[in-house]
Amino acid sequence: EGIETTYFGELTVAQKVVEFNLDVWEILPDGNQAIVKYTVKGDSFTAEITEGNLDDYVLVYYKDNSDRFANPAQGILVGDVSSNLPFETDGNADEYDYCLTGEYVTCHGAKLWYIPSSAIDGDGNINWGMADDFLFELKLVQYNSDGEVTVYPGETLEFTPEFDVSPLFEGTAEITTNVTPVA
Repeated sequence: EGIETTYFGELTVAQKVVEFNLDVWEILPDGNQAIVKYTVKGDSFTAEITEGNLDDYVLVYYKDNSDRFANPAQGILVGDVSSNLPFETDGNADEYDYCLTGEYVTCHGAKLWYIPSSAIDGDGNINWGMADDFLFELKLVQYNSDGEVTVYPGETLEFTPEFDVSPLFEGTAEITTNVTPVA
């Protein structure tokens, strides 16, 4: 009591060659890249750019609809995410299996993008005409307030615990982090 623990991961986002008729988009050589620090487990989801900050860009959670290219979804500003990621209604939660395309080691998860703030309106509609300027995920991420996260074969999930100690906390405490595999 008096110590709040949050676990953070890192994600690289990068410009890709946007080609809507391909399942896998290649990273744009010499394109912009940024590092995102995001919550893996904690009381609420947060994400922030720690390297490669661009002026007038925002972090967006993008959940895919079924038939994602014919039926694009809306973006959700990261600050408006209030539940586990990916959302149950996200096609990336179970419909699209990225292990089959070889795009990611993570078969399912959430997409975080870093896009110009002018590319998303107040309703979450995305201006796809600006997609060449977007920085897209290089892996799928997960956030779960209970710490239930799937690690896929071949995936390395690195996370960093951070402890917020109340100024009123007195004494010492032993903090143990357990990783319990469930097969």
